Amino acid sequence: TYAQSLVSEGGGLYRPRYEAPAKHLLIMDQVIQDRETAAIQVRTRLNEPVVGWIDGPNVLENLVTAYQRAGVATDDPRAPIVYAGNAVESFLSQLAAHYGVNVQNAHGINAKADALARAHHLLDKHKFMVKYLGHVRNAADHGLDPNINTQWGVSPNTAVEYVHVAQSVISALVRRINGEFTV
Repeated sequence: TYAQSLVSEGGGLYRPRYEAPAKHLLIMDQVIQDRETAAIQVRTRLNEPVVGWIDGPNVLENLVTAYQRAGVATDDPRAPIVYAGNAVESFLSQLAAHYGVNVQNAHGINAKADALARAHHLLDKHKFMVKYLGHVRNAADHGLDPNINTQWGVSPNTAVEYVHVAQSVISALVRRINGEFTV
């Protein structure tokens, strides 16, 4: 095989190169358990009505990955923000579609927030919460900032907090659809 991880035994049969596949299975089991634990934590934080409303592959899965990456934010503090930011941007597209707002030419979290606010579907407090997410994501994910002539640093604390704020904002905006006013 390309990765040399399997050894051909002939007749289309392969076996793992290493004689101890149990070790690999244990690692895979731990990865699956970690993913499921993260999914349970995110689902609990959002609550089931919100989880039922949001797009699974584009929003929930990115939030779960962001949550997992937040657990090791000291290694790469940008990663949780990138995944949570992708979840927020996808969620805003979903929210815009729900309200019939065209965000096709609104690139990024801030532009989508502006489009929703102009159409009177984001209250000021919610808009500013979303704008925080947009600005932090831009600082973490868009390289050199022309205003400071360098790239922003991202602290692990900011990365962890960003993931939690993203979940809270998504939850608040879904609740708003149902007539609740929460932040």
